[in-house]
Amino acid sequence: MRGGRDGDSRGRCGAPGGGRTLPRQGRVRSGVAGPGVPVSDAERTAYANDGVVCLRGAIGAEWIETARAGAERNLKEPGPYAHTYAKDEAGHVFFNDVVSWRRIPEFERFLLHSPAGAIAARMMESRVARVFYDSMFYRTAGTRARTPWHQDEPYWCVEGPVCSVWVPLDPVARPSALEFVRGSHRWESTFFRESFFAEGAGTHAFEAAPGARPAEETPLGRIPDIETNPERYGILAWAMEPGDCLVFNGRVLHGGSGNLPTGKRLRALAARYTGEGAIYKPDKLGGTDPDLRHTGHTPGTPFDGPHFPVAWPRARKEPP
Repeated sequence: MRGGRDGDSRGRCGAPGGGRTLPRQGRVRSGVAGPGVPVSDAERTAYANDGVVCLRGAIGAEWIETARAGAERNLKEPGPYAHTYAKDEAGHVFFNDVVSWRRIPEFERFLLHSPAGAIAARMMESRVARVFYDSMFYRTAGTRARTPWHQDEPYWCVEGPVCSVWVPLDPVARPSALEFVRGSHRWESTFFRESFFAEGAGTHAFEAAPGARPAEETPLGRIPDIETNPERYGILAWAMEPGDCLVFNGRVLHGGSGNLPTGKRLRALAARYTGEGAIYKPDKLGGTDPDLRHTGHTPGTPFDGPHFPVAWPRARKEPP
């Protein structure tokens, strides 16, 4: 483990800071998100304070298998938003695809019917959680390409509460873990959108909304040099097993999840949800990613309708 990193290097999930595990007793059985939500008050407080929390065993084995089946289908049938962010001479690959839930039934089932929607609603203290989109990440064994430090919100066509539930489909060792800057979601700064592409892996341009200026011309701050000074930023990260999940705010700074050992690949599914008060804003300076203008949703209006269905509370029975 590098110096200045908090969290637990031994595989336990819970509140960060020296590996302390949050108590699992006294789980919330009612409240904003409804009955049976697998989130404690202590975990909700950690999310509010730190911008991220790790929940242990919150996603059942059947849902992990559902997501794995969807991930394998996604790798065989990549969609129009798919990107290979890095590929080296040895064949190591960092792949990502988004907005696949409409064409991959396993992802649709996971986003709408797994505990992820209820977890997101509870963390956002919202009476509803709507599907925003899904994001599938795949790194082959031995991949060294890291996700750059970034906030999610500057890329998105949303203003208001958004919560991501990041679910590993393979074990994650601490050196390969996604890392977060504790409490950075409460900073006033909104940062420049970094490129996810490794040098030579290709180019990526946002499909900007009409009249939008390029991202480099927008008044966004530059992300500080976190890698050189990790001890200044209270870095949080956890070793994880399938069934655990990270829940994090759209404004928290995060990156990493590279440095995979030989023989260990990493697949992960991020289910992203909007809460009450979220507004559709496709006309951000520099455009948005993913570009969801094809939905025909009216800018400046709340997220609703068939393109952003309700995942919590569940309005219909789970399909067989």
